[in-house]
Amino acid sequence: MNASMLSSPARSQRWLWILGAVIVLCLCGVLLALSSGLIFYFQPGPLVSAPPTQAPTETSVREEPTMAPLPTEIPTVPEQPFGLVVEAFDPRRGGDYPHLIAFVPDWHGSETPGVLLWEATIPRDQPVVITVGWCTTTETVLDQNLQHMDFDLYVDGYRVFKENLAQIRYSNADNVCEGYYGIIWEWSLQAHEIITILLIEEEINDGWSDYPAGDYGDIYQITILP
Repeated sequence: MNASMLSSPARSQRWLWILGAVIVLCLCGVLLALSSGLIFYFQPGPLVSAPPTQAPTETSVREEPTMAPLPTEIPTVPEQPFGLVVEAFDPRRGGDYPHLIAFVPDWHGSETPGVLLWEATIPRDQPVVITVGWCTTTETVLDQNLQHMDFDLYVDGYRVFKENLAQIRYSNADNVCEGYYGIIWEWSLQAHEIITILLIEEEINDGWSDYPAGDYGDIYQITILP
């Protein structure tokens, strides 16, 4: 009897077992894929976990957003508001225009820190010179004083930088002065406010009087005539 004919039934039975095992493995793979898809499909929310949120309750009150506090400092921007422009002005080049204090008959300087309030009425088409500066008895005293002071000028709440004004030093028989000069050529029809501030860092003497350290402010509230 041929040996191959004797082993044929055994080989067929072995292939049946192998085929059955393959089918079982395929079915297991299909079931695994289906179960994974169902898990992802029915999983609520994003795949990346988000921080837990507190469930709303009947007594919970919705909080309104907190507003940031308004700045307390005056904005330091070079542009002038409302079309009111302060230009650099050098009186030595001609042009006899009145200074702002000429419209305040009772104006006087202060020898102590603080703020003085003034009122002025100015025609709309009247050019007006605006200055911040300091005078002493001699140039030596002036140089010493200027090392311990600074100046600020504000027009309608906006700072006018000294770099945009004309810096001038002059002298006469009585004193020596240095200041920053600007001019307003025309005014808009509304109320205006000009603030000049002298900041003294330590006590000084201008050759006539002592000035304690502090801020010396003048506020000019201006009414414009049409």
